[in-house]
Amino acid sequence: MGRAQPDQLRNLRPGPEAPPISSSLVPDHPATVTGVEQTMATPNAGPPPMNKAMQEYFQAMTRLNTHWQDRHPMMAEETHDERARQSFVKSLHMRSANLSRMEAKMVYEGRVAPRFAQKNGGKRPATRSEARLALEEDIFWQTVVGLRRTSQEMLWASVIDTVERTAPEINARARTVDRQLGSLKVNPALPIPGYLSGVDIHAMPGNYHTEYAPDDVSAGALFDRGTYLYTHGYVGSQGDNLGKGVVEYIRNTWPDFKPKRILDMGCSTGSSTLPYCDAFPDAEIHAIDLGAPCVRYGYARANGLGKAVHFSQQNAEHTDFPDEHFDLVVSHIMLHETSRQAIPRIFEESRRLLRQGGKMVHADLPNISKIPDLFQQVSVNQDHHDNNEPMWGGYWDLDLPKLIEGAGFDAGTIRVDSAPMLITVPPSSADPATDRIVRGMFGYGILAASR
Repeated sequence: MGRAQPDQLRNLRPGPEAPPISSSLVPDHPATVTGVEQTMATPNAGPPPMNKAMQEYFQAMTRLNTHWQDRHPMMAEETHDERARQSFVKSLHMRSANLSRMEAKMVYEGRVAPRFAQKNGGKRPATRSEARLALEEDIFWQTVVGLRRTSQEMLWASVIDTVERTAPEINARARTVDRQLGSLKVNPALPIPGYLSGVDIHAMPGNYHTEYAPDDVSAGALFDRGTYLYTHGYVGSQGDNLGKGVVEYIRNTWPDFKPKRILDMGCSTGSSTLPYCDAFPDAEIHAIDLGAPCVRYGYARANGLGKAVHFSQQNAEHTDFPDEHFDLVVSHIMLHETSRQAIPRIFEESRRLLRQGGKMVHADLPNISKIPDLFQQVSVNQDHHDNNEPMWGGYWDLDLPKLIEGAGFDAGTIRVDSAPMLITVPPSSADPATDRIVRGMFGYGILAASR
């Protein structure tokens, strides 16, 4: 059977031809997909006890999932009904993500892998591709990935209603912002590369760059709210957890490093940029993105929050800054949204822009090929197939250290590391501590080098 389309989901039922799930995985339950979900609540089939760090993480995620995104002057304000719809879609999206990681894991081990082995001389899937293709033949996985894609489209649709209704107001706000901090430069003639113009990343309609009115900021407003929902609050109530995590990495790796001029590449709306304002208050901070609506929105948002950032619409492959202009060049989840051809050019441009002794730090996806569990590799990589992420899986298939060395960096300075997400937990009546920091179970891969 081919992959189920979203509009077919209501008709999907486990067929009689489906092999049973292993009884060792699902004791005392009928060998059906329904039994998998029942088993998740069974004591002898549940997850192992959580340590303190895991308990803090899940408590933080529960708090973030019930906390609403912090207000700021550029926020597209939702109505009561719009908020209710967005809350529902966020929960549905989270449930579909959990299904694809937990219940689907049991289906893989109990039915999909044994069925593959039966067809292949007793051999289980040996590669990510084999495991994915085997999963795509299973009715449960078809349903799960269809639900994931459908909930993603529902998520954007729920935010678009708010953004379209408030667009005249937020566009006017951006035009009349008190321009006392930083600067804004937009280039209407900037070519948009095919890796952005050819696909809506994250299935976000219009991507980062599409404009619907003069001086439009709609794409920025859509990304701001949509990303919070898409990550179930994981990016933080101010969307700055990514930036905070990289700042901590920089401080831990180079304790005496005090950059005076910083560039954030692929900044989108600048949420990850602003932590550098607090961490390095004496630094001049620049942020670039291909999307004019995003840098307009980011500039107005930063001003409203009292942060000085110089935003400009530029391509990270070739900027207009002079040679050796920055002490620190960073990015946050940008590289995998480009292309195999663009990534080496971005490394070369990073080196050109750095002064002697300067640091390059690109934070992106964790290396999924290093995950020992083959099913989890497939689950983490599913965005490549169902969420418009063409480079999601291929990013770490590149020899990234070799590309960095080829860009001119000394091999002895290249670092391939990881860094945890720093989750800022908003206060509540049960937990009144302000902005408590918890380290996430999931982080990102770090590519760093010094000039």
